[in-house]
Amino acid sequence: MLLKTKTYKKNAVIIMAFTYLLSATNTMYAAENELTIPKIHVSASAEVFAKPDVATINGQVNINAKTPEQAAQDAQKIVASILSQLKNSKIDPDTIDAGHVQIQQRWIYNENTRKADGFDATRQISVKKIPIKNYPAVISAVLQGGITEVQGIEFGFNDPEKMENTAIENAVKNATKKAELVARAANGTLGDAIEIQVNSNQVTPIAMPKMRMAAMAADESYSPGEQSLGASVSVIFNWKP
Repeated sequence: MLLKTKTYKKNAVIIMAFTYLLSATNTMYAAENELTIPKIHVSASAEVFAKPDVATINGQVNINAKTPEQAAQDAQKIVASILSQLKNSKIDPDTIDAGHVQIQQRWIYNENTRKADGFDATRQISVKKIPIKNYPAVISAVLQGGITEVQGIEFGFNDPEKMENTAIENAVKNATKKAELVARAANGTLGDAIEIQVNSNQVTPIAMPKMRMAAMAADESYSPGEQSLGASVSVIFNWKP
């Protein structure tokens, strides 16, 4: 009985050693085979151009009054007027963001002295991601409502990811065409892509310069120019000579 047990254990050890040796051999063969498979490494890029389809308008109401209560009340009246104008222009209320009123005392400085000069009330108001076709109506509404400062106007895209995806797809297509050309030139056949690295640029919103805001606000025919988004890829293909 003891002899059978020892024989069984010896056989088990031999089987395990053989299995390990076979696995190691397969791994080495696969690694060697991977190194010997011909590969084509190419890089390519693509750009997508489109006109912005949304705009964001950032403005501010600034009021000075003798008392903080009066300053806040006057600022609220102007904001209410702006909101009313936007409503009359049928602007989606979900795109409008009116911040809280901020109040601080104003001081006039003269050499080493200072003198109180009432209170300043400030309230931010933004109209975000409005369709570009509604841009003139929004500008007209905020100006007629009495906004005191337009801090910035930005033009961008409602779905920038769509542009990025298109650029990446085109870059991969360009890389494939380039690899096919190389394979044919070498009298071979292109295989599958085995590795792809992607690098894309985000769309930067177009900011309207402050010095041109007044003129552009009055020009309802204003239309921002095209923006571009680029993507580059690095692809490794198998190929058969």
